[in-house]
Amino acid sequence: MFSFLPRPLENACTEIIKACNAEGVEDDDDEADEEQAGQDHVFSFYDELAQEEQRELDDQFDRINAQEFENAWAHSVDEVSFAEQGIQTVPPCLMNWDLKRPPKLQPGANLTKLSDVSERKWTAWQTLGLEMYSRDRVAIVIMSGGRDSRIGGQVPKGALDVGLLSHKSIFQLYIERIRRLQHLVQRKFKKAVFIPVYIMCNRDNKEIIEDFFRENEFFGIREQDVLFFAQGDYPICDKRGKYLLEEKHKIAVNPNGNGGIFRALVEEGMVSDMKSRGVTSIYVCSIDNVLAKVGDPIFIGFCDTCKADAGIKTMEKVLPEEHYGIFCSQLYRDVFEDVDGDGKLDSVSKVKAAVLEFFEIPEDLKKRRKQAGSGGMPLELSAGNLSQYFFKIDFVKKVAQLRWKKWHFIPKAMPYIDLKLGQKVEPPKQDRNARRMEMFIFDSFHLCKSVVALQVPRTEYALVKNVSGPDSPQTAVQAVGQLHQHWIIRAGGSFVDAKVAGETEDLKCEISPLVSYDGEDLEGQFLRPLALPFYLPSQMEFTDFSAATAPLARRPSTHYLDWQSDIVRHELEVELHAQLGNVLELMEDPSKYDYHGERAVDAVETLPPTPRDTGPKRPGAEATQGSSSARKDSKQAAANDPTEPLASLEGPPTETYADPKKTIASEKRQKYWGRDAAPTSARAPQSARAPPSARGAAGAGEPSPRERGSARGQNQGSARGSASPAE
Repeated sequence: MFSFLPRPLENACTEIIKACNAEGVEDDDDEADEEQAGQDHVFSFYDELAQEEQRELDDQFDRINAQEFENAWAHSVDEVSFAEQGIQTVPPCLMNWDLKRPPKLQPGANLTKLSDVSERKWTAWQTLGLEMYSRDRVAIVIMSGGRDSRIGGQVPKGALDVGLLSHKSIFQLYIERIRRLQHLVQRKFKKAVFIPVYIMCNRDNKEIIEDFFRENEFFGIREQDVLFFAQGDYPICDKRGKYLLEEKHKIAVNPNGNGGIFRALVEEGMVSDMKSRGVTSIYVCSIDNVLAKVGDPIFIGFCDTCKADAGIKTMEKVLPEEHYGIFCSQLYRDVFEDVDGDGKLDSVSKVKAAVLEFFEIPEDLKKRRKQAGSGGMPLELSAGNLSQYFFKIDFVKKVAQLRWKKWHFIPKAMPYIDLKLGQKVEPPKQDRNARRMEMFIFDSFHLCKSVVALQVPRTEYALVKNVSGPDSPQTAVQAVGQLHQHWIIRAGGSFVDAKVAGETEDLKCEISPLVSYDGEDLEGQFLRPLALPFYLPSQMEFTDFSAATAPLARRPSTHYLDWQSDIVRHELEVELHAQLGNVLELMEDPSKYDYHGERAVDAVETLPPTPRDTGPKRPGAEATQGSSSARKDSKQAAANDPTEPLASLEGPPTETYADPKKTIASEKRQKYWGRDAAPTSARAPQSARAPPSARGAAGAGEPSPRERGSARGQNQGSARGSASPAE
């Protein structure tokens, strides 16, 4: 083509043409991307859908804020690249509580180790926390809006039976700890306290959790003190940011993370309800920790003493492989702000508190340890997140009003509807085709100048995240048993053969949260060695409540507040028999009520059957119809007659007993509801009454009481009439 040109010039022209062609191809790709912009692909199967499914898809698509999603996608992409920039991560500053005054908070993260604080100091924090509860200043928020397919599936994790001796769910453990906390406050301040509890759900499990609480009568807490609210959700997209279809008429969505709690609290009216109750601070915890000290008064008093807007509970991380986030400070360099107010941006450095999730921490930072010294070189970043937080109400409202600028990518393998095939595709686990965007609750720390943390022992940690292995129900049961066994030994108790509690059935150990919140009030209760397995329930549990979990709710249970339980069904059956007993018996066996002769009213003996048209007549029947004694003689005479059928002599059996079902119903009502109404069948049996023959004339010649009274009057009158005037 360019043969007439010199070789160097020909090569140059060839390179120019290649570059132009490549540029044209890129332009075509950009135009194709612009044509594919938007999320209209979710309507690819719209014409195939039924009218109801079309309406469902339209409603779901209209609920999604497309502009907000685009901003979130952009910020989440920026965060991926932003994490690779030069941001220095440092451990939190340790707070010195040996001074007379509380230590001054440093910018960023501030940490206090409970083991380094004197008993007098943390006792003062505990008293302050209980006092705040007594003044109705604290509310408890439980986060149960996550969707975890690893354990539980469609059943909320808080409703599962993790395998304790009591078979209590995590929800029941949490609520009973709150009830015990209310008791401690009432005992100390001589005031009845009702702590409000707010449970964050998602749109899929909200009704399930509400029904679970209502079926179990809210586990003893007042119904008006438990409120449920749903967090928002966000679409699940592919690597390009396109919505994935879960079904042809349904967009795949996921809860927007625990960071959505701030907006949900405000938009669902929970903050307004808190304000009306006088609440100024909230304690927030997740639902997956069996050993969580829900509403910990020490933590509440510590955060209030520090005058902090936000606080977090941590524990020491020992191994780099442990899967939980790290509380730390991040140093931002070359941040441009107008510091002196001259209208010009100045380059400054800022320190912000942060929590780095496990999958976001670089490998070298996970394994970095402190310099050699005492204690065997612990990890440099060792403040593990326990997912328990403290926030001021005003700070919650402030965060909810701001547009969230920090989102997190969570890769996930998820089945989806292929737009070309029109069928559901199940990708392999290693192929993480989906992107889930979530907000994290601790990202709000960037809006605080200082954040405080209280590091507690690892005995408050027993997560339930996996079916087996670490953080599984087995490890949680073992942690509960060892902690409660330690409480018993500390209170002066001992165990047979010095056995150590474990996760197997024969080694389990458990103390009800209604008995002790943190090992208190156990002294003097264990006078002899205990044998494993061991469970210490509250006396209230024998009459009021028993365990209720999601799996047990589907099977026959003995929970008297469960409408599906055996006790309730039995009571309903007794009540139904009391009202319609004859009708039900007739429906079951009509032969029971065949006519066999007349019955005497309130009599032990029955009247003889009606004389038959055929068959021999009983001797003396006409002469003895009006006399019971004559009937006896007639019956005895007929019994001696071998020609008389036995069925015609005996008649139907007499009902001379009290209905035991009705007696059981009365006892249950008196036990549970305090009613002292005697059952209808508890009157004296008929056998205890005098027969008509005994209630009638005692003998043939003995006068009746009326005759004796009239005779007595006549005798007295005649005596008075016959007396002389001299007398």
